[in-house]
Amino acid sequence: MTGAVFIGGASSRMGRPKHLLVLDGESWLRRIATVLGTTCDEVVAVGRGDLDGLDLARINDAPDVRGPLAGLLAILERCRSWVLVAACDLPLFSEAAARWLLDQRHPGAAAVIPRCRGRDQPLLALYHSRLRPEVEAMCAAGETRMRALCRLPAVRRPVVPEELASSWRNINTPDELVRVVANRRMDVCEVIASRI
Repeated sequence: MTGAVFIGGASSRMGRPKHLLVLDGESWLRRIATVLGTTCDEVVAVGRGDLDGLDLARINDAPDVRGPLAGLLAILERCRSWVLVAACDLPLFSEAAARWLLDQRHPGAAAVIPRCRGRDQPLLALYHSRLRPEVEAMCAAGETRMRALCRLPAVRRPVVPEELASSWRNINTPDELVRVVANRRMDVCEVIASRI
């Protein structure tokens, strides 16, 4: 089992690299990599972002492919089994959520893309390397949206239990970050600094 943190996004709405933002004294990259490390044999970073001093193997996005599918194709080319993919903007990702996701695997499935609060969540999901030909075909056709994977026949789409839903809460803007910090009573120093 490989854990893959996607760190290649532009973070244009946040205004700075999201994976380097800090909550409770840890960068989001460190938080997510730590959770992945509890359930995966190896953890890698996918994309061009700074590794925050972590000793992680880096997987570059597949060339000539745009968006997160470039990262997914790259990691599926490298791995030979299951990959637990986590976007870098999910700082509330928990070990309980990772274990629940792993429990959703099924012998006939090539991916597990959960639904959380009515939405497909392909950026905290499981993918098997046997999905690679379909991802290659999608990329060749110019597809850029990860949600397009949900149309594939070998994809399971279980519903996330409400008590785990916060793990799928992605944070894209400074205002969203302020709300999450206020709700969770986390260290606000980094949030305040980012808004000055």
